[in-house]
Amino acid sequence: SLSLRIGGDGLEKFDTRAVFKNLSVDMRQFKKLKMFLHAESLPNEIAIRDNQMIGIVRFGNDFTQNFYQIEIPLKVTLPSSSSSSNCAPLSAEAVWPEENQIDLSLDLLTKLKVQAMSIDPTTLPLDGIYYQNEDQLETGLANKPNKLRLGIKGNPNFGLVRTLMVGVKSNEESRNIKGEVWF
Repeated sequence: SLSLRIGGDGLEKFDTRAVFKNLSVDMRQFKKLKMFLHAESLPNEIAIRDNQMIGIVRFGNDFTQNFYQIEIPLKVTLPSSSSSSNCAPLSAEAVWPEENQIDLSLDLLTKLKVQAMSIDPTTLPLDGIYYQNEDQLETGLANKPNKLRLGIKGNPNFGLVRTLMVGVKSNEESRNIKGEVWF
């Protein structure tokens, strides 16, 4: 588990904050990536709204040229008033909403890689990442409550995963945002 708190000046327009770990894992042995996320406002700060923060997971051979990226817009959990005798504590579903759950078949990343190989690199955005929503890769996911945005840069290899990064980025254009996300 990890708690990432964005305070201070907050996240500026489309800014990202993350933590990383170097590792060595062969991900070909896995079929799915599953992770639960929780987002909340900081006390005594302007409350964040749903979808203002995006949770990101990036893994691959390195952080800059060969990686997969998974993005999920985050639903915010309202603060509990459990200290008040009139309010019950929040349920597990309220703290860990289904909309904030990453439940990804790794086969979709393979499909994304095949698609990206046919793209002219000069047509990619400035960051060089090719993105697709998961329901564009698998039509059966059209009714999923919160769709993942999947990205790929370069030629990452599931058998040589050396880096893992989790973090948040701002989806807000008008102001700096502050909040806390649990992974």
